[in-house]
Amino acid sequence: MDQRIARIVIPYLTVGSAWIIISDLWVGNAGLAPGWQTAKGLLFVLGTGLLLALLLRVQFRSQDTLASVQQLLFLHSLDLLCVLGPDGSLRQVNPAWQKELGWSPEELESQPLTKFLHPGDVAAFRQALARLQRGEAVNGLEGRFLTLEGSYRTLSLNAVAPPGRGLVFGIARDITAQRAMSEQLQRAQRLESMARLAAGLAHDFKNLLTVIMALAQLGRLEAKPDDPLGPTLDQINDAASSAARLADRLLRLGKPGEPEREPFNVNEMLEGLAPLLSPILREDVELNLELDPLAGWAQAERLQIEEVVTNLCLNARDALPKGGRIHIRTQPYRIRDDDRETGLAPGEYVLLEVSDNGIGIPPELRERVFEPFFTTKHNGQGSGLGLSTAYAVVKAAGGEIRLESVVGLGTKFMVFLPKADPAALEQASAVRPSSLPRGTETVLLVEDNPYLRAAMARIIGQLGYHVLAAAHSAEALQIAQHPRTIHLLLTDVIMPGLSGPDLAKVLQKDRPGLKVLYMSGYPLSEIRTQATLPETAEFMTKPIKRAELAIRIREILDRPQASTPSGVS
Repeated sequence: MDQRIARIVIPYLTVGSAWIIISDLWVGNAGLAPGWQTAKGLLFVLGTGLLLALLLRVQFRSQDTLASVQQLLFLHSLDLLCVLGPDGSLRQVNPAWQKELGWSPEELESQPLTKFLHPGDVAAFRQALARLQRGEAVNGLEGRFLTLEGSYRTLSLNAVAPPGRGLVFGIARDITAQRAMSEQLQRAQRLESMARLAAGLAHDFKNLLTVIMALAQLGRLEAKPDDPLGPTLDQINDAASSAARLADRLLRLGKPGEPEREPFNVNEMLEGLAPLLSPILREDVELNLELDPLAGWAQAERLQIEEVVTNLCLNARDALPKGGRIHIRTQPYRIRDDDRETGLAPGEYVLLEVSDNGIGIPPELRERVFEPFFTTKHNGQGSGLGLSTAYAVVKAAGGEIRLESVVGLGTKFMVFLPKADPAALEQASAVRPSSLPRGTETVLLVEDNPYLRAAMARIIGQLGYHVLAAAHSAEALQIAQHPRTIHLLLTDVIMPGLSGPDLAKVLQKDRPGLKVLYMSGYPLSEIRTQATLPETAEFMTKPIKRAELAIRIREILDRPQASTPSGVS
């Protein structure tokens, strides 16, 4: 018999039987009770004793089953279960604590919980313990707990203190990953707000740069060949072009959009980027360029490749805690057959290498460096998106990126970019300011920035065209009411009142032969999200160079009407 049942039933049978016998003997001495009544009483006690034993057996089995289930849940729960004393010391923990934090139950139990808490979270825990002692429940208390390795994991704790027990029962869950994702989301939201602000500033900045470039180009055109101001004007134009590329980077911040692949000289890109990299590299980090003149032109989006190089240089800088050297090298690269190492198709490529003599990357981490959100930097020092973004950009351009590293010696990233098509190169190099096409047609220029409007009107007018300038759509419609032929509408896309596409639709109702060229400080991929621009629309991104504008206007005007993209979608 179960000892728990025996401790209840045996005393019951003993006391009950003794009472029956003693009472019957007392009654029998008085001549009142026959012997058979005593036997009857004893049978009753025995029967009720057996019934009591059966009931107790059922109850204890239920309790045993419940206790067994509770023990299994306690041992195998993925959540961290614990029992605390009223002073906050750990009385009992389940194995999940060791799985998450590394500490064994023996190392945790009998220790104050605050011993494993981050110092910044101790005060909040003590306040929660006081609430528990007043009979209140605690839900969602977050704390950073020390692991055996010395790092911290963030746990969310729920706890109750049943009255009269003198114990606190708690359940915790590791929310480190969720907290990290939440922080990344908050950072992304802040970056998005900054990107919107930067985009607005960059758009206005590019309008001013267009004015500067236009005036510098006009000044250079009007200056005599031996004018000492000529080189100065060239430098102003070049500096404005570099500033325009910076503005483009601000416009693209956080908004990758569709890549606009155009041929660009890789060596020229790196020579222009190097002065911008130096300020973000430490003084103890030396940047060297080894550019092969035969490396040539790549077919990709220049701004995105600049971001790739910048990310690689920042990673190299972080791998040089005591200073060192970052080496950027270019060379032509030909694949005759399928290259098993790079996975690239046969063809001509530009190989761009970024190497350092830093700490290197361990073999077990090399396979993960291109994973999103993976970083070996300390918490808060890296988003884990730099290399994954670089990988995505290079792959989207039809190239490949590879890694070589030796711990203690350094790391080398190899970026393979497809070379520009010869036909695209010929087209890209076709712009020659010395022989610009001219014309005598009428151009309606619509631009809300007065300085830019005046500069562009001068440029177009010097090319022989008759220019009608308007500050906004309403003025353009008023000008168009006069019975004159207007051959081309050159308009900004986003303006007060009617947008550029809407203005084109209105004008083309009465002038079906009117051709349209749109312009904006925003890139085409971004402008399509802000305005209904026809898919076949002719478009130029500010700042616009005089030679490019001259060629584009002439191309559109010379194109047969039937195949001319218009503002009507």
